[in-house]
Order: sequence, then C-alpha cells, then structure tokens
Amino acid sequence: MSGIDECFPTVAACSGLTADGDSYDYADHGLLWQGPWEAAERNGGLDISCAPARLGYTFQRRCSFESESVLLLDYRVRNSGTARVPFVYCLHMLLAADARTRAILPRGMRRAYNYASEDTFGVPNRQWFDLPIQNQTDITGPWSLERRTFVKLFSDRLEGRSACVEHPESRDRLFVSCDPQALPYMGLSRLPGLRLTRRRALCQRIPCRNRTDHGRG
Repeated sequence: MSGIDECFPTVAACSGLTADGDSYDYADHGLLWQGPWEAAERNGGLDISCAPARLGYTFQRRCSFESESVLLLDYRVRNSGTARVPFVYCLHMLLAADARTRAILPRGMRRAYNYASEDTFGVPNRQWFDLPIQNQTDITGPWSLERRTFVKLFSDRLEGRSACVEHPESRDRLFVSCDPQALPYMGLSRLPGLRLTRRRALCQRIPCRNRTDHGRG
C-alpha cells in the first residue's frame, strides 16, 4: 500500500476567517481528494488538474519522465477568482515499509520538531531536539514492528534538496527531491501497520510549506 495525497489548501481539518475576513471550512487533507480531476497527455507528459468551484482556483500538476528512473512533478496553482486563498500544502506520501526499511534524512537536517511519538526515543511531544540522537534508529530504522513505535517529526528549514527511503538488501531506493525555496520543510512519520498486516508499517515522507501540517489553511 503506497501512494501520494495532494494536500491543498490545508493538511489538517480547520475553519475560521482569513485576514481578508473570508470564512473557510476545510476537511482533513484539504479539498483535492474530494473532487474530480481532469487528465490529458501533452508533449510527452501527463497534465492533470482539479478545480474546486468553491474556491475559484485550479490546481495543476504535470507528470513527465526525465529518465527511466526520474519522475518530474511540476506544479501550478492559478487563482481565477476575486478572493485571495491562503493555503498550506504538502506532498503527502504514504509508503509501505518493513523491518528492513531505512529512512535517509535530508542533508543538513540537524534538528527536528517532535510533533508526536510513542514507544520511542524519549523526547517530549511538541518539542525541538538536536540530531543525531542516541536512539537514531527510532527515526531512521530499522524499525521494530513489535514495539508499535509511532513517530511524527518535522524538520527545520532545509538546505538540502533530497531525502530517501531504501531497502538495503534489495538495493531499492526512492529519492524525493524538491526546491527548498518552495517546500522548505519535510515531515517524517513512522506508523504501526498492524491494522493492515502484521508484517508492514507505513512510512510518510512529506515535503511541505509549513513546519507542521496542523496549521490553518
């Protein structure tokens, strides 16, 4: 079980008023997953878009291959309405993982924000801590499925562009690279997968615009 959820214009469910006095009420992971998408092949790539009528914007993503092993995702957001639309965005990846999985943190990631964790390295929730730590395997693996370890972290503003999830034995690697000016933070979650299968965990790599995904839209 693996996939990507485009979270926009929020990640967590939220409601309130914008600075312009406009009200908003967004569901968890935003609005894109709820609406229909249009897709068309153009110039060797796939252009897909979603345009929720309630906000007056169009979210566009172009998918193309730079090589046999590199998939490029290029994004555009066009606001055709009259109101400004403040937003939080993240590329919410959900990856199947097991006891062999390793997470390679972005270069220059020297501290992290522990949003929430259980049965892990002992740092209190909602607190920053320096990296590396003594129990670094609780973050990067190998992970014990029996311990039911839960971790949800966010980086500080990043300098490096790339992070990686790998299986050393099979030599399979998935690199995620992004423009740190557009997506300056990255989240990492390690979720127990026993509800799905007794041999799998779930690992999330989340390039995002904000330091935590539980912010206002």
